[in-house]
Amino acid sequence: PFNIPVLITRSSLNPLLYYHSSYYEGIIDYIKPIDTMGAGDAFISRFVTSLVEQGWKKSKPVLTGLTSSFQLAATFSKEICQIEGGIGFPFQKKELKAILFDMDGVLVDSEKHWMKVYECFCQKYNQTFTQEDYCLLYGSSDLFQLSYMSQKFDMNPEDFKILRDDFFKGYPIDYSQYIMSDVIELLEYCKKNHIVCVIVSSSQKKEIEQMIEQCELEPYFDFIVSGWDFKNSKPDPEIYNASVVKLNIDRKHIFVIEDSIYGLQAALNAQLDVLCLKNEMNKNV
Repeated sequence: PFNIPVLITRSSLNPLLYYHSSYYEGIIDYIKPIDTMGAGDAFISRFVTSLVEQGWKKSKPVLTGLTSSFQLAATFSKEICQIEGGIGFPFQKKELKAILFDMDGVLVDSEKHWMKVYECFCQKYNQTFTQEDYCLLYGSSDLFQLSYMSQKFDMNPEDFKILRDDFFKGYPIDYSQYIMSDVIELLEYCKKNHIVCVIVSSSQKKEIEQMIEQCELEPYFDFIVSGWDFKNSKPDPEIYNASVVKLNIDRKHIFVIEDSIYGLQAALNAQLDVLCLKNEMNKNV
């Protein structure tokens, strides 16, 4: 027999409490769920707190209040099932009026192209391009890349930029080959529902415009914002704060879609809600 109580939740079946040689069957208060995340944890936590409130102690179990404890737990679990993302910080339904899109890694999977070019560039000059380099450069500003890579090459940033840019000219990108799946579908949805779409990217304005033209996305975006127009780059929130001002829309009605650690931090620092696209670079976030 169990010397301690064992409570088992069983999805849509009634929960069971085993204690010593007896078991007690609880109840569920079924409702069509929005999200079952946290339902079992909610049931257990409310059941235990109810027993404690009735005076349950390890040395003095109180079994007379089990029925009411089961009912309280079932009710609380039902309430949690009506919250999307019930554990931690529940997803708050909001009136969505604008989406701020990062470009590389969100609209187009172009980071792979540029990281491969960096790898070829390093090989040409007998330098190694490590996984650590990849992770640090992924989603970073050009200013950071110049600072980091010039130190790696033991060059001043100005000379390194000339060397790098001359090499990169031999590897032009066709963004239409890298457009992310479902992007057009999402943009069509936004257009249909009058949701303002903006590109907020650390890339140069001419590169953003090149991507829009090659991917034929002109009809979908109201304006673009380039990190090159600001003193500070992501993860500094300056670019997102400026975008919000230009939108003239309350932050609570705006979503940001990002993929890099730098972009995620920038949006959060601007106190904006962020949807982060999972990839190998941010899987541990």
